[in-house]
Amino acid sequence: MKKTQHSKTNKTSKKHRKKSTKRAVPLSVQEILHDPVRLIRLLIAGIVILFLIIFLWHLISSNAKAGYDNNAIEKNIKTIERFDYSNVATVEEEIEALKSTSTSSTKNNSNKVAYQKAFRGNIVLGDSVTEGLSAYGYLPDDIVFSKIGASVATNKDLFTQAASTYPKNAFFAMGMNDMGNFKGKPEEFIKQYQSCLKDFKKTSPKTKIYVCSISHPSSSAIQKKSWLGQYDEFNTEIKAMCKEMKFKYIDVSSIFEKHPEFYEGDGIHASSDYYPYWLQMMADAADLDLEI
Repeated sequence: MKKTQHSKTNKTSKKHRKKSTKRAVPLSVQEILHDPVRLIRLLIAGIVILFLIIFLWHLISSNAKAGYDNNAIEKNIKTIERFDYSNVATVEEEIEALKSTSTSSTKNNSNKVAYQKAFRGNIVLGDSVTEGLSAYGYLPDDIVFSKIGASVATNKDLFTQAASTYPKNAFFAMGMNDMGNFKGKPEEFIKQYQSCLKDFKKTSPKTKIYVCSISHPSSSAIQKKSWLGQYDEFNTEIKAMCKEMKFKYIDVSSIFEKHPEFYEGDGIHASSDYYPYWLQMMADAADLDLEI
């Protein structure tokens, strides 16, 4: 008897093992359709997955279009880290300040679009100060013709390239480096400047010419490089040249005189805040449709 029971037990356990190791057979479409609960669950799961895919797509595409670089992100993180979290009111004040800054930044970006629209079809040519127009995003690269250390003696190619675009108006801002290159001889500088402008007019005779003065170097910059102190003499010659050649002269020296906070550390180059004033002066001189 014991043996028989043992054999029955073995058979039962084997059957149980067979049942337990048997793989689950996937449900057919008909079985799913005839089970409303299971069907609803599948529909809900499908909708959730669809929304998740849409969310991820918008997240990726929006981040791809966002114009933030690593420096901007790090700057924002550091700003938040400086918050005083010990007082809720203080945090609220700091957040409101950030909102104000953000609004100002949005307005600034809107203004940049206006500058780009107004100056489309025109060009601005000059040295590294001029380069700030495109470096700070006020004007696109195809409007700004500039080089660091640019000089009328060595960079006639800039005038040639700019003239080949046949602009409606051309704004020139040369002379800062030439005060050193021509060793305090404004007459020699003007001869070269005139030659470059005449060649420009030959290539693009319908272009209206506007010549900006040399911007005002700071007193500390003049102390370090005495030749920078001759900007008044050079500007006098530039103004006389404009009168002779019937070009319009734009005196930009007042910007730094009224806003010394716009100087960069070297007392020659300008911060981003300088450029809206300069752009406004050029737009006014040429009667450009600038909507700010």
